[in-house]
Amino acid sequence: ALTATLSPVSVNRMMRKLHRTYAVPGSYDAELDEGMRRLQQTLAHVPGDKYPIAANEGVFDVLPVLRESFYRLENWLHGNWKDGLRRPIENDAEAERRRDLALRAVAAHIATVDRIESAAQQAGSGAVPADEIDAVAWVERGDGGERYEINAAPFSVADFLKGTLFERTRSVVLTSATIATPLRQAQGDGGGFDFLKASLGIEDAQQLVAPSPFDYAKQARLYVAPPHLNPKAANFARRAAPLIEEILDRSGGRAFVLFTSYARLREVHALLRERLAFPLRVQGELPRTALLDWFRTTRRAVLFATGTFWEGIDVVGDALSCVVIDRLPFPSPAEPLVAARIAALEARGRSGFEHYMIPSAIVRLKQGFGRLIRSTTDRGLVAILDGRATSMRYGATIVDALPPATRIDDLAALDELFGEM
Repeated sequence: ALTATLSPVSVNRMMRKLHRTYAVPGSYDAELDEGMRRLQQTLAHVPGDKYPIAANEGVFDVLPVLRESFYRLENWLHGNWKDGLRRPIENDAEAERRRDLALRAVAAHIATVDRIESAAQQAGSGAVPADEIDAVAWVERGDGGERYEINAAPFSVADFLKGTLFERTRSVVLTSATIATPLRQAQGDGGGFDFLKASLGIEDAQQLVAPSPFDYAKQARLYVAPPHLNPKAANFARRAAPLIEEILDRSGGRAFVLFTSYARLREVHALLRERLAFPLRVQGELPRTALLDWFRTTRRAVLFATGTFWEGIDVVGDALSCVVIDRLPFPSPAEPLVAARIAALEARGRSGFEHYMIPSAIVRLKQGFGRLIRSTTDRGLVAILDGRATSMRYGATIVDALPPATRIDDLAALDELFGEM
C-alpha cells in the first residue's frame, strides 16, 4: 500500500514477528513501548478524530526519538542475526532470508517515520508551495477511539505509476465504467478523461468512450429530489425519511439506501426501522460478504450502507431494483489529502471545487448508480435525495454525467415500472 502507517498496532505486529525468530532483548521492546506511549500522549493533545499532522508541533520532538529506537533495533539485528536466533537454522540461505525480512520490517518503520516527518515539515513550515508538496500526513483516531495512528500518503500516485508501470510496460489499458467525468462547462474536456489523466500523471494516451450495452432510457429511472431538500439543513433526515419510505413502498423493498456518512445512516435508520415493512439490515450488523448473501437471498430486502457498498457490488436481477442516494457524494474538504489537493489546484489559479470536488463527486455517484443496472434485463430506480442536484448549476453538471436514465419528477410514475417487474 502507498499509505504508510505508524501506530501501536503496527509496531507490536513487527515486534511479535521478530520475537518468533530472534531472542530480542526486552530492553528494545520497553524502549519502543515508551516511545509509542509518548507519541500517543502527544497526538491526544489536539482534539478531533482526524487532523493534519502539522497541527501538532509536539510530534517533532517525539518522532526523532522513535527513529533512534528503530535504528538501535536495526543495529542489534545486524550484529546478532546469527547468534540471536531462538532456534539454530542450519541452512545459511534460510538464515539470511529471515535476516533480510526482519531488517526490511524495521527499515519500513524508519522510512515511515521519515515520510511522516518530511510531510509534517512541508505542511508546517510554509516553505514548500502547496502545489509542490509530495506527501500528506495526518493523525487518525482508531481502535475504538482509544489509540491514534499517523498515516502518510503520497500527494499523487503519478510518480509511482510512472516508475513502476507506465515506463516499464509497452502498453497499458485502463478501463472502467466510471473513469470518464465529462464537465459540460469545461473547454476541450478530452472526452471526460482530463481528471483521470491529471490524477495518474498520464500525458499522452489514446482515448475511447465505448457505448454501453445497456438501454438506460428503458431500463432505468432517475428521480432527483426537489430543491428544498438540502442535506446541509439540520432537519434533512426528518424530511428525507418519509421520502425514502415512499420510494421503498413503491419499489417493494429490494433496495440499497446509500449514505455518505455513518452519522446520517444511523439518524435515518432510527427514524425508519420501526416503519418499514421489509427485512432491513444496516452495514456493520454482519460481515460484508454475509450481508450481501443475506440481501441476495432475502425477499424484498433493504440494506442501509455506506463506504465500500458504493462500489464493487454485483447483485443481478430483481433482488436489487432500487438505489437511493442520500446526497451528492462530494469528498470532505476536511480530509487532509482532499484539502492538500484543493490547495495545490488553487495555488495554480484553478478552482479546487470545479477541478477536484465535482469530478470526484461524479466518479462516486456513477459508482453508486452502477449498483442498479448489472445486466441487459435489469430494471429499476436510482433516487438522489439532494435537492442541490436541481437547484445548483454544479448539480446539473454532475447529474448530466450519469448514464442516460429516464428522468421522472413524480414518484407515482414508478408504479408502472415496478408493476411490470
